[in-house]
Amino acid sequence: MSEIETLSLLFDSAWYLETYQDVASANCDPLEHYLAFGYKEGRNPNRFFNTHFYMTAYPDIALCHLNPFIHYILYGASEGRLPRSPSQPPLPFIPREKTSVQSTDEVLQTPIAQEVLIDELPTEMIIDDAQPAKVEATKQAKSVKAKKAIRKPAPHTKASILAQKRKKTAKI
Repeated sequence: MSEIETLSLLFDSAWYLETYQDVASANCDPLEHYLAFGYKEGRNPNRFFNTHFYMTAYPDIALCHLNPFIHYILYGASEGRLPRSPSQPPLPFIPREKTSVQSTDEVLQTPIAQEVLIDELPTEMIIDDAQPAKVEATKQAKSVKAKKAIRKPAPHTKASILAQKRKKTAKI
């Protein structure tokens, strides 16, 4: 197994996006973000590795400006270096807030469910043909909604800079 494959297996993208909402809202690849900016900002790649601890406990890594997580994977673990303080438990996984709903009927009546259902059904099934003005309005609303769905990262954040670089690279 290559180092890249090992890194991608040990990096927890879901945890990273849940923990660092600014990266999630920037809509950029979490692993790329961590490799370019995250470790420099003291962010952790998963629940079990503490970037700040590793850089503090092993100043030789900080002096060499190496990515601490990559160093740990390639050398640190086999050298007996610790990924986090022995007294520190793994960081918690904090899932996004979930709403509890008692019945399926209640779920179907929520505005979000209605939007999803409307988006998935053909327009003819949503509004009968006797109301052509509403059919056209629904089509226009879907078109506007699709245009708004394109997420853009906030300007001047490191995540948005990374997203812009990825776009420029893709165009070339």
